[in-house]
Amino acid sequence: MTGKKGKTPSNEGLMPHSATMVPERRLQLPFTFPELFQLLAFVLLFVGGWQYLSRRPNLVLLPPALAEVHFRSASMPLVSSARLRLWGAWVLSSKDPRFGGFSGLALDRGRLLALTDQGSVAWLPWPDSADKRMLIRQLPDGPYSREYTWYRDTEALSRDPQGRGWWVSFEKANELWLYDLALRRALKRVRLGLYRWPTNLGIEGLVARPGPELLMFPEAEPRMFAMRRGRGVAQGLAGGQLKVSEAAMLPGGKVIALERDLSLGFSNRLVWLQESPHGWRVVRRLQLPAGLLDNLEGMTVQPLPNGSNRLWMISDDNFQRPLRTLLIAVDLPPERQGA
Repeated sequence: MTGKKGKTPSNEGLMPHSATMVPERRLQLPFTFPELFQLLAFVLLFVGGWQYLSRRPNLVLLPPALAEVHFRSASMPLVSSARLRLWGAWVLSSKDPRFGGFSGLALDRGRLLALTDQGSVAWLPWPDSADKRMLIRQLPDGPYSREYTWYRDTEALSRDPQGRGWWVSFEKANELWLYDLALRRALKRVRLGLYRWPTNLGIEGLVARPGPELLMFPEAEPRMFAMRRGRGVAQGLAGGQLKVSEAAMLPGGKVIALERDLSLGFSNRLVWLQESPHGWRVVRRLQLPAGLLDNLEGMTVQPLPNGSNRLWMISDDNFQRPLRTLLIAVDLPPERQGA
């Protein structure tokens, strides 16, 4: 239909969307700027809320107690070999709310002394003992307030090389504390520098040596440290960066460490260290047969009459299921103690 002379046809009567279409852009951002801002604000709010809640008074102070410990045999892959011989493995449990989160292990007066990552110490019974009770109590003092689990992240303990008591490392506060032999009274406080260490990557292993000297192993550093007469000295560590979760000394003076990796699960290894003129170096690594959910963080050495050494290791369940408290004992033959 043609319009009148001198007039152009109008769009009257046509559908409202019959105009020329504009092709869409082929690439569109998945989020608009306001949406990205909201997502960022949510992440910051979540992180800030977690930091706030984790630093609130949340540690219940309980009196010392005798509590029953239950041992259940744990099946493990065969590890008996020329290097290691499995002596036993057990899953431990107790109704005491302080039981769990074990991050350090030592021998004390014929018993296993375990340290939790919430500032408690427990004298554990042996697996073959008729009396299955443990004595458990919280450390009497430490950095800042005792009511915060954030400040009671204790990760390692070692007997003082001068015989005064026990050294304990506090990871997030980055401090060392010396307690008396009964772990009832604080004797000394050493500040390692609060802001010189990454969060949650502080001292995980302590080894006392004659001298006196205290070797300190950070969780993920290409070096370690020695404290001599109150002064810290950095020492090199060759053979690859270690991810230490514990360290101990064999009777001959050699140092052995636990190394822990986290990917699809936990991977645990024994690492032999040898002192050199420039520090320390890794001489051997040996995979341990713990499960993917077993985070081994405590280890101590028990000398045996035949010249062997029994390595006792304990896992950190982080007070959460399905993680568990696993106690492992492996024998290290005399000819393999030096790797």
